[in-house]
Amino acid sequence: MLALVGAGLGIASGCGPEVVETRTVTVERQVEAAPATTDILITDLREIPAVSPAEEKVLGRIVNRGNKPVSELSIRVDALDDQGRVLHSITTPPLDQTIAALGGEATFEATIPRNPAVTSYHAVAIAHLNRHRGSPRRAPCGSTMASHRARSAATGADAAR
Repeated sequence: MLALVGAGLGIASGCGPEVVETRTVTVERQVEAAPATTDILITDLREIPAVSPAEEKVLGRIVNRGNKPVSELSIRVDALDDQGRVLHSITTPPLDQTIAALGGEATFEATIPRNPAVTSYHAVAIAHLNRHRGSPRRAPCGSTMASHRARSAATGADAAR
């Protein structure tokens, strides 16, 4: 709360008394909390062999850096060639866990077809909104990109894991 006090002086003429007016004005200022934010980071993106030799598993870690918990995130993983073109894309089912605010973590995995032209992966978190009112609407969550050089560009072989 801030209080201001002001004083005004009337014009004094030679004939009358001087008039002084005093007022107190109170100004209330409310500080509102910052709105809850979503800030998702995908890190530790890597591939491992899948059970089938025709597939690769892409694993990663999700970190919730925002100030509210998040749930029902899906992760879209894009397999990219050396020019950055998407060769294959897959979206995971929504995670069945809530990721706590301010540093909570979860892991994900996605299985994609093995392709020797794949040199890196790109992952994006997708929030599902209004899932219980018909079909899900998808909205990307914050700054959520991660890439990983998965194969040696010279040989096309799997990089050391």
